[in-house]
Amino acid sequence: GLAITVLNPPTVSTDKTLVTTDNLVDHNIFWIPSLKKFILGFKNESQGNDFEVVIGEVDDAGAFTWGSLVEVEAGTLSGEPAFTYDTNSNKVVAVWRDSGTSDINSIVGTVSGNSISFGTKVAIDSNGAGDVAVCFDSTNNKVVATWIDDSGNNSYAVSAVGTVSGTGISWGTAVDVNAYGTYNTHCTYDPDTQRVLAVTRKASDNQINSHVGTVSGTSISWGSATEIVSDGLYPEIVYDTENNKAVVGYITGGNTC
Repeated sequence: GLAITVLNPPTVSTDKTLVTTDNLVDHNIFWIPSLKKFILGFKNESQGNDFEVVIGEVDDAGAFTWGSLVEVEAGTLSGEPAFTYDTNSNKVVAVWRDSGTSDINSIVGTVSGNSISFGTKVAIDSNGAGDVAVCFDSTNNKVVATWIDDSGNNSYAVSAVGTVSGTGISWGTAVDVNAYGTYNTHCTYDPDTQRVLAVTRKASDNQINSHVGTVSGTSISWGSATEIVSDGLYPEIVYDTENNKAVVGYITGGNTC
């Protein structure tokens, strides 16, 4: 099963809250500030590798309360799912790679209390491989997804701009983030410069690069890659709105973060 230890300053809870006794893998947790809730997504190996989620909230003492597990799609999740929150439509957007078809899929969720309901799945790409990531451009009210595209065996990092309408989402044409084989990608939004920030890991030498994207309508354009480190693994990027800085985390060759 999966248990969560809560760190919620200024109170630190050392208690563990049982989410489920099922065997959960490839889990990813996302905080929704406006709702003060978490969404936890995972592959449930006890339920045929179903893609499932659960909504949680934490009180002032640092204790979690979890809702019931909700199935997004049966037996389809490959790797960790990605989540963002569209503050314009007040909807969760989930993106994941299908283990059977390699499709990069998306879906819109509506949170109500400690539960969530979903609209209809929408495919973004049919040649997905490796990581998926998603973030929300609050200036243009657009969702931006990044993933690895395996068409033509190039394995470039690619991206697309999504527009949420009701419980559905539509996507613009996929645009390359880079022009080299890529193992990992991740993205976030910088509201200060009104740009999307992405990081990628180059397949040939594990170089980690950053990329700046500009959303226009239902498309996005990317600038040149900027090297962050010459050798790293599994980069992720977040934006610190208090200090107007991007923070990149990655694993070094010595398996330290």
